[in-house]
Amino acid sequence: MKYCKNCGNQLDDMAVICPKCGVQQEVVKTTEGDSNSWGWFVLGFCCPLVGLILYCIWTSSRPNAAKKAGLGALIATILGILVVIAIIQELREQYPYYYLFKRASQW
Repeated sequence: MKYCKNCGNQLDDMAVICPKCGVQQEVVKTTEGDSNSWGWFVLGFCCPLVGLILYCIWTSSRPNAAKKAGLGALIATILGILVVIAIIQELREQYPYYYLFKRASQW
């Protein structure tokens, strides 16, 4: 049993409004099944597309899991882009003339 925050009247557990004074009680949102597990982060990191899909699907129903999956997907995507940029930079340093001749032959 809970009590009214205004008048102290005993209320039913599911009551939203006090029948005695009419004051609305605090509504506690519960997210059943919404785990705050890092497993969703790992899944989103390993499979960014899956993490993005889960983020889009779960944003309203399971916000904590959606946030973890989306964060994993975002970090994996950013790291992937940085790795590709580093590889291209390394290849340009190792084979500078190849890119020069390749560009010259395109004109």
